[in-house]
Amino acid sequence: MKIAFFISTVRKENNGIGGHYFSLINIANEISKKHEVYIINIGIKESLALKHSELPIINIIGNSLLPFFRFKKLKKIIAEKKIEILHAFDIQSFFWARILANQLKIPIILNKCGGPNPENYYPYTKNLIVFSKENYDFFTSNEKYANSNISLIPNRVIPFQTDRFRMESLKNKYNLYRYEFILLRITRLGSYYQECNIQLINLFKRLKADGINVCLLFVGTGLANLFETKS
Repeated sequence: MKIAFFISTVRKENNGIGGHYFSLINIANEISKKHEVYIINIGIKESLALKHSELPIINIIGNSLLPFFRFKKLKKIIAEKKIEILHAFDIQSFFWARILANQLKIPIILNKCGGPNPENYYPYTKNLIVFSKENYDFFTSNEKYANSNISLIPNRVIPFQTDRFRMESLKNKYNLYRYEFILLRITRLGSYYQECNIQLINLFKRLKADGINVCLLFVGTGLANLFETKS
């Protein structure tokens, strides 16, 4: 079976290194052991995460690429590769995948890669995969998706290995041995996760105020507006 995974890089600040890019890579790697897979990135730049993948990557990128020509290129690729299933990993790429699926009569899957439940619009799809129980409960109880096939699967398809070398390197670099507890958060440091990051900072401050010997360590990319306090 031939499967095309769709993902997008449509915002200028998006360098293609978010968690759902790595989820796509992990899942596509496992599926590639039994099926022929391609990853198609649609947007304005290449994904840094995808550059390190050994899977076939097809980039449909460019600010000046008009929608008609973008769709024409995508349709040609899907036809030439004889793709049998389209699997979109965000709603931006799902926009293109859905048009292609309708025209070419190909099954399509949309993946919601974690995050909060939708508060406003979220596209309808016949086949939906979610990574969290919270999202699964939301969509299965929503009348809009009453006739959808909704599956809850883990976003980690390979065993997690603790990187002891990196842990020791961090402890040595920042002299973390002097603390009794270490709060470690691996995240994108920006506006999207600002609220939960600030909550963790507030927890750290509370623990410090209670006399607990603790430190807080963020590991990630970007630092835009993270430490700006809300009025």
